[in-house]
Amino acid sequence: MVKLSKARAAALREEILDATAVELRRVGYGATALTSVAERCGLATSAIYNRFAGKETLVCALVEERLEPVLGHSLDVEAATTWEDGDAVALVDGSLLSVLFELQLAARHSEGIRPAVRAFGERRIDAALRAREAANREGRVRAGQDPCAQALLRPAADAGAYLLGLASTPPSSGMAGVEHAVRTAVTKRAWATPAPHAPAATRRRDPGRATPEGHQLDQLGEALVLSAADVFAEKGYDAATVADISAHAGVTTGAIYNRFSGKAGLFAEVVAQISGPRALGDVHGAIEALGARSAAAGGQALAGVLERGSGPEHARDRALRLESRHAARLEPEVAAVVGPLQDHGLALLADGLRDAQRAGTIRPDVDAEALAWWITAVPLGLWLLEGPATDAVDWAPTFAALLRALRTSPAGR
Repeated sequence: MVKLSKARAAALREEILDATAVELRRVGYGATALTSVAERCGLATSAIYNRFAGKETLVCALVEERLEPVLGHSLDVEAATTWEDGDAVALVDGSLLSVLFELQLAARHSEGIRPAVRAFGERRIDAALRAREAANREGRVRAGQDPCAQALLRPAADAGAYLLGLASTPPSSGMAGVEHAVRTAVTKRAWATPAPHAPAATRRRDPGRATPEGHQLDQLGEALVLSAADVFAEKGYDAATVADISAHAGVTTGAIYNRFSGKAGLFAEVVAQISGPRALGDVHGAIEALGARSAAAGGQALAGVLERGSGPEHARDRALRLESRHAARLEPEVAAVVGPLQDHGLALLADGLRDAQRAGTIRPDVDAEALAWWITAVPLGLWLLEGPATDAVDWAPTFAALLRALRTSPAGR
């Protein structure tokens, strides 16, 4: 092996880390291969192994040497701007943020990278809470809310928006007005402060009948869908195999291939029959909460939608919703189910918000489609960030404050 100078060795290490980040954004952690990383760098795969013991070691180095000093610092500075006067300015490199979200998704099932990824996230939350406490001492924080709820709103919305964007197109405009409402909810800005920009015309999704529906299956087929849901939730889409699912169901793999095209077709059926309908149920719950007589009652109801259930079935459902966005990016058969169902839910929620605007209960200077995107993103983001800091957070007062910021009439606040 040719001995490299220290400068060239350091530069090559940076090239490898950068190539790894590109692959993570392209296909996610599970499908990222060291051979692909090596090809991007014009190296033999052995050159990667000469520097890193394997993919887990490489990714942990990426967190320590790229995400922590660059992205971590930017996220901490951005978190502090939540409490400043004026409206937010994007400070974070979106490509690195995408890498973080991919690793947070993978860390749920990959023990080797979990400590590094979780520690990175915990440091960001600690920094956000310190910034919030400093602002509170200066009298800039709206009282009566859980500090963690206030600090988690922005990272949860960013993480959830990334996941939504894997299967649907984001609104073309309007997020500035939503951000304005969120900042009004957590700071002492006057409730009726006008949003910075009037909503522009955005692409409206068709709120018609959700498609596609699940197929008619025999009794064994229905049992296989339930078994698959358990396995996909436990192992993640990448690691789960048809053999795992057949073993869990106590049948041969032939029973699966006789009814489904393979792993992707089976996962698409799980989304159509289990995950999708539950997600649409939450959309209807959110619409009812937004139409509550008072902001306090609506905030309590929204918190109930977010926190609904803590048993194994609900944990499975949350895991499936996260995995479905990742699988949709990799598998056209899954995307054909996830995308339409997600668009349908977003359209229903946006139409519910427009009805409230026409009724005069939600202020008209906030874009309904952008707000629907944000409301849908926050629960997904919180499930992705799930950890000690997100446990036992009281969301009701913060959601109630958000509704107060969105209400046109003092009577509804």
